[in-house]
Amino acid sequence: DAAEASGAPDAAFNRFVDFFSGLASGVQVQSLLLAEPKLLDLLVKVLAFAPELARTLARRPAALDALLDPGFFAPLKAEDVRVVEEAVAGADGFEAAMDGVRRVHREQAFRIGVQVMSGVASAEEAGAAFAELADACIRALAPAALAEVERLAGRFPGELAVIALGKCGSREMTARSDLDLMTLYRPREPAAASEI
Repeated sequence: DAAEASGAPDAAFNRFVDFFSGLASGVQVQSLLLAEPKLLDLLVKVLAFAPELARTLARRPAALDALLDPGFFAPLKAEDVRVVEEAVAGADGFEAAMDGVRRVHREQAFRIGVQVMSGVASAEEAGAAFAELADACIRALAPAALAEVERLAGRFPGELAVIALGKCGSREMTARSDLDLMTLYRPREPAAASEI
């Protein structure tokens, strides 16, 4: 019934099959969906109309738990993106930091996408949220990236700046926007620049 009500029953059903095939135990999810009819309706809408979000659910069924969080539909706030910093702080090395940030980014991008799809957030609000999420990822990874460069090439005195270009720089990001970044370096000793 929920698939039929979505207006795209075939797409919803096919993606529902993909979702269930990725579950370790479908019984718990079925019980959850029976107990939470609104969650079932939302899940079917995601599966019917948002192929990227449906793929996220199929690959990571645990994302369904996030939909139950009362704060899931609240606007993205500074404290929500602090989890990016926590992912980097607990990482052992640069690759682990990158993996942690990727995980948090996927979770928060899923949240923003579902908010837009369900009408809780406008496209403008989503753009600002995606930009805030990108800023948090850049801020969190910048020290880790610098430490990795210094590990590989040694320390170099001076100042660094990371400049966002394109949609990130104008804070008009979408779910598919990439990061166009430029790193500038100003050496403390100008003559030393040619050696780096």
